[in-house]
Amino acid sequence: MKPVRSKDKELMKKIRSYVDEYALENIGRTPSTREIGEKFRMSNVTAFRYLKEMSELGIIKYEDGKIHTDLIDKFTTDMNIVGALSASVPAGSPDMVDDVFVDEYFPLSSALLQGLSGKFYMMAV
Repeated sequence: MKPVRSKDKELMKKIRSYVDEYALENIGRTPSTREIGEKFRMSNVTAFRYLKEMSELGIIKYEDGKIHTDLIDKFTTDMNIVGALSASVPAGSPDMVDDVFVDEYFPLSSALLQGLSGKFYMMAV
């Protein structure tokens, strides 16, 4: 790989910020180099080179096409419990609730559940 010219430090900050915001809005999924390129009007190759240099500088971790930041790692580690959002739940045992009643699945923070386990549901009010 040929030497990379020095990258714009301000743009690196903006990319880092975009990556964190994107991951928070997309339940931990980080943007692709194509998505970063589109956002900052650069080629996929240039976006890739920015990510590599940012990784070398310790701004992010970029390995095997995966972007990691402290915020993303904390978010994805904490959001490991899945709940179900439903408009209605039948009366009776929670075992009666199946995918027919589920409108959407979503991640839940373990901090909200404080050590509880089992099935979790939310209903729109």
